[in-house]
Amino acid sequence: APPQEPPGLVLSQAVFEGQQRLWEQQVQALLPQRAGVADVYGLVFAPFADEDVFRRESAMVSAVLQERFDAKGRVITLLNHADTAATHPWATPENLQRTIAALGAQMDVAQDVLVVYLTSHGARDHALAASHWPLAVAPLTPEMLRPALDATGIRHRVLSVSACFSV
Repeated sequence: APPQEPPGLVLSQAVFEGQQRLWEQQVQALLPQRAGVADVYGLVFAPFADEDVFRRESAMVSAVLQERFDAKGRVITLLNHADTAATHPWATPENLQRTIAALGAQMDVAQDVLVVYLTSHGARDHALAASHWPLAVAPLTPEMLRPALDATGIRHRVLSVSACFSV
């Protein structure tokens, strides 16, 4: 028998409402900035639900930020995957933008460091591919990301993009 496809995302009212609560809980759980300490805050964004590699990579990067860079309690992971709708807010451009704003409100924007790690398939036009069928998710573009970062006033930013494309 041919291998079976893993079950996809099942959209329901409960899933949509749960996603909103989940995002709010993650933001409310962020630890505050420590006076006199250059804290590291992290945002891991994995918007391509069709492949487990991005889920694994985002978990690894989140763990590294928390363990090696003292960012425990200061990392939010936005992830598209059918198995994580109850544990991770969705990786959509809208969630990315509002998470950046929430992190900026929590941080000392002149002293702390924001690490943004993006992982997905890329494209020749510099867009970051997104998928989460049956949810329609727009690809992330630099034109979406930069204004969100600039609006916060965060001075120290580390952006890492793990993406490639094939023609």
